[in-house]
Amino acid sequence: MNALSVQRLRDEGAPLADELAGTLSDLMAQPRPQTSTHGMTPEGACEALLQLGAFHHREGRLAQAELFYSTILRVRPDHADSLHFLGVVKYQLGHHPEAVELIAQALRLNPNRGDYILNLGNALQRSGRLTDAVTCYRASIKLSPDAAMALNNLGATLRDMGRPDEAEDSCRAALRLKPDYGDALNNLGTALADLGRFQEAADSYQASLKLTPKSVEVLNNIGNVLTHLGDLDGAIAAYETALEVMPNSIDVHHNLSMTLLRAGRFEEGWKEYEWRWRSRQLAPVRRKFAQPQWEGEPLGDRLLLVHAEQGFGDTIQFCRYASRIAGRVVVEVQPELARLLKNLPGVEVIPRGHPLPKFDVHCPLMSLPGLVEPTPDPANHADPYIFAEPNQVEVWRARLAPLKGLRVGLVWAGGARPDQPTLEAVNRRRSMTLAMLAPLAAVSGVSFVSLQKGAPAVDLEAAPDGLVVHDFTAELNDFADTAGLIANLDLVISVDTSVAHLSAALGKPVWMANRFDSCWRWLRDRRSSPWYPTLTQFCQPEPGDWCSVAMDLAKALQQAVELSEDRPPATVMAA
Repeated sequence: MNALSVQRLRDEGAPLADELAGTLSDLMAQPRPQTSTHGMTPEGACEALLQLGAFHHREGRLAQAELFYSTILRVRPDHADSLHFLGVVKYQLGHHPEAVELIAQALRLNPNRGDYILNLGNALQRSGRLTDAVTCYRASIKLSPDAAMALNNLGATLRDMGRPDEAEDSCRAALRLKPDYGDALNNLGTALADLGRFQEAADSYQASLKLTPKSVEVLNNIGNVLTHLGDLDGAIAAYETALEVMPNSIDVHHNLSMTLLRAGRFEEGWKEYEWRWRSRQLAPVRRKFAQPQWEGEPLGDRLLLVHAEQGFGDTIQFCRYASRIAGRVVVEVQPELARLLKNLPGVEVIPRGHPLPKFDVHCPLMSLPGLVEPTPDPANHADPYIFAEPNQVEVWRARLAPLKGLRVGLVWAGGARPDQPTLEAVNRRRSMTLAMLAPLAAVSGVSFVSLQKGAPAVDLEAAPDGLVVHDFTAELNDFADTAGLIANLDLVISVDTSVAHLSAALGKPVWMANRFDSCWRWLRDRRSSPWYPTLTQFCQPEPGDWCSVAMDLAKALQQAVELSEDRPPATVMAA
């Protein structure tokens, strides 16, 4: 530090920064490099400030570090290390676009610094510029082939982009360089979980936990993967351990809630489920009303607004609870569901986006079960509660009249979520292809009808041999149209989608092809549902095993055909 003591650098803070900046400014103004009264050259003054900033930075004192890096840049705007380190401070403070700009400036001054490129990638990743982040990580790896950190961060970003196969490769490359790299083991586990390789994921998480035993992130991930494996007690224990370390962890509380619900611990689960509103997924879309949230107390003369909050299936499943509230209730639903639900008993239904009435209290739709009926009683859900429009029923009765035998609707895939990697990974696991249902072709006496919308409908162009599927989906413009068609079917076979909810709410028999790591609402080790008496689950015996599910469906369908040979046509339920 030349003439300045380390202790003075540590203790004097801002006054010293100003003194050094003045010294540096004076030196830079001189025509030839000289020394100050402190015996410093310009380079020495910059180095002193940089080292002081780095000291505070290492100690976690970001404001002080920012002060000293900025002091250098006031006099030397082209000081690459100060630009870089100030960018890192901004990154750590959550100011990611500023971090990108500062580190990019440093990199333009010194384009061959692997650490600059790595940290630029980190800032780009947090700014949501994932493709640019991947480019930086790959460039950093080329400059430093032994860069385990860059490989690990590349893997995490590829996973966020919905590319878990590549993420696995990158994390494994990092671990070959650094076998005891806890973060890479954790990221590897997440990639493996996205691929449905849950036991391998659990092993990787456990290895990470041995290296970082107090990591809330790893404990949370262990809870998630044990839930996928069906070890709900072990998952709950992992979440509870994480909460001992960080009692207010939003992700842990949210995940714990869904595992408690799947385990049938409804009272606890619904209470924990309120943490969902703090999650990264739902916090941005939470409705902010001046009126208070309803907590289940008598309404009296007040008007309650219930508002749909998540997917179509959630709205269909839980809108029934609005009808059980004594008092004046308005239910706001997605526009695609408004016509279907317009006759929901005891409430007024309005489409989202239309003007709201003057209401007194409000409640998110999926908070209703915990307030109205925390533990579902099958006796309260024995009857259909949604009905097709009579005119639609008649239209589809005529359209389907030529179809012989049992009329069976098919849905083999859910909707893609490419912008939400976690949900897209779930969608891949819940979805089949039409080719996987090839065993159904062997069952005679059945007319199959497609209820599949969206990109997966292209599978109809290459249907398995012998599997003839009639497709009317171009005529289905909303859920009310779909309900009219379903009302004229005998059975619906579907993966876990909104059509399964709609069909069951209409009272139609539903055979749901369900993934091994099923959603919490289908509970643990159940073929039935307390909410839907006509729904039967056909679950994967092992992760990814749709072959067994398809064979079981074909066997059950053959038995249904044999039982139906002398029965009357399908009963049609309309409003």
